Amino acid sequence: MPAPWYGLRAPSSFSECYDDTNCRLDPDKYYLYRRAQAEELDNDDWLKLVAACGAYAQEELDDKAYLPSKKVSGAKRKYTPPENRIYRDPADGSICKFGPRDTEWYRLYVDCPQLENTKFRSKFRRRFRCSYNSFQKHLEEVKKSDLFKAWADGACNCRGEESSPIELLLLGALRYIGRGWCFDDLEEQTCISEETHRKFMHIYLFWGATTLYNKYVVLPANGQQAKEWAEEYEMAGFPGCISSGDATHIGMLRCYHQLRNHNKSFKLNMPSRTYNTHVTHRRRILHSTPGHPGRWNDKTLQLFDSFCKTLRDGNRFNDLVFELKERAADGTIKSVRYCGAWEIVDNGYLPWPTMIPPSKHSSTYAEMRFSKWIESLRKDVECTFGIMKGRFRILKTGVHLHGIDVCDRLWLTCCALHNFLLEEDGLDERWNASRYLFEDGEHEAEDVRRFAGQGADNSGMGPGSDVVSTRLQTVWEGGEEVTPTEDGSPIPVHTLPHEIFKSKLVQHFDILWKQNLIRWPSRTGTNPPPTIFEH
Repeated sequence: MPAPWYGLRAPSSFSECYDDTNCRLDPDKYYLYRRAQAEELDNDDWLKLVAACGAYAQEELDDKAYLPSKKVSGAKRKYTPPENRIYRDPADGSICKFGPRDTEWYRLYVDCPQLENTKFRSKFRRRFRCSYNSFQKHLEEVKKSDLFKAWADGACNCRGEESSPIELLLLGALRYIGRGWCFDDLEEQTCISEETHRKFMHIYLFWGATTLYNKYVVLPANGQQAKEWAEEYEMAGFPGCISSGDATHIGMLRCYHQLRNHNKSFKLNMPSRTYNTHVTHRRRILHSTPGHPGRWNDKTLQLFDSFCKTLRDGNRFNDLVFELKERAADGTIKSVRYCGAWEIVDNGYLPWPTMIPPSKHSSTYAEMRFSKWIESLRKDVECTFGIMKGRFRILKTGVHLHGIDVCDRLWLTCCALHNFLLEEDGLDERWNASRYLFEDGEHEAEDVRRFAGQGADNSGMGPGSDVVSTRLQTVWEGGEEVTPTEDGSPIPVHTLPHEIFKSKLVQHFDILWKQNLIRWPSRTGTNPPPTIFEH
């Protein structure tokens, strides 16, 4: 005879175990509920947790992909005439019409800009986040797109009147992004309606997230192109590294109510979108995810990041060959060839061999130095986030536009503008080595004390006679041996276990450190900082 609970569906919550008819707890349903709870995933099995996390994330993407469209009433929209802007002529007292070409912005920045005035050029950069020459170049790119043909030279609106100047609309878009203005402020300065600025902004963000992003945010096609971005990291003792990655949050002030729970995060007090971004040591953005809910952590973002999966699968940068120094059994130093690329991340990411974080708990001086140095280099992506949120204030204060897709386009547009301005200002050139500690670049013999951390003996007396050895007095030699390939070809990085490849990097860095071959990459090197001329 089958059990009384045979064939019943297991309750998904404790409240479903309650029997409303008898006003008591149903023991059969409660047994099924406890049995289902016992069969859930084990918290220690992180592989199952990662798979479940990816499945839940995909469900969220499917749920929020489309929202029900709003019902449109059959009533015809009433035409609202434009505001009649007038002013009194001080010469004869007559009433004259005031248009966009009569505003101070048009006269100052379009009609007759004072390019020979240094103060004008400096203020223009501060107000619109770029030099005047960069604005002119960007304006030509906008005019070439068919998306902006409604505001092209000689174009007319639906009433047959001359369309608004595209120069003022682009200046308004840059001020909106750079200083976080609202459309009413732009109307006050340009005499162009809020609705026109809003329409232009949406088209500009769509163009920036597609055409502009694909032009200036370019991922290296192969290892030979990636070698240019790996020079600074190789100088610092990390050959094969091409970028550093992390995620940032952008707040949304006008998120749809149906999507608020999907985009809540613990970092901001508002719904937000998170973007996993990868940058070089020169602060140039190589890739960024299109945008995901703010509640996702780094591990989940990593599963949906095409750049991270490209590094893990080894499909793009296998022709990037580098050497790591190792200590042989007889004490000699040998070089082993590897191929592929890897990236510097923090400890929030999955332990893939191509994602190298600093060590949480270091037991040797070699590992301490490695972790301290890699933590400093990982600040590249943090500095880039700070630069972007300082240059484009809307990223810091929150996006006022409706929709998560608009927020994603805004972020991608800012990434493209960031790389565009790096090229315009000449700040994406190769960095040189700077002087470290000594003027000759030599490392101090006792500098290891600086990396010992808390608990180190700083008395200068050394250990007592009862101490035979300490863990900090030996240098970690690395983990297991890596079996070389039969044909002598380089060893692919993505095929190695994470801990073994990291141990090889630690040993290589320790050898170069003791040989005084580590150099810190600097934009200016040993020379004074260059002067950025306003043009």
